[in-house]
Amino acid sequence: APSADARYGRGWLIAQWRLEGILRDRLAGYGVRVEPGREVVGLAQGRNEDESGSGSDGDYGGHGAYGGHVDVTYADGPAGRARYVVGCDGAHSSVRK
Repeated sequence: APSADARYGRGWLIAQWRLEGILRDRLAGYGVRVEPGREVVGLAQGRNEDESGSGSDGDYGGHGAYGGHVDVTYADGPAGRARYVVGCDGAHSSVRK
């Protein structure tokens, strides 16, 4: 049992497959697309454009001139664009090294 002065109670052990399922279900509820197995080979911060597409003075979600989107390049195909990119590539990640 944790000591009385422990900041947190007991930790939980959850199988990775179960946790991934829970996360995918919750993310889908927010309209988030999960793309397992895709290798990202490039990321570029995009500039915002106003509705006319003429410049960077527009505001995309309150993030200023450089916070609007990220252009993503995949190893296996067409590029994509996203407002947020989260990499969850595990214990053997080249990013982690």
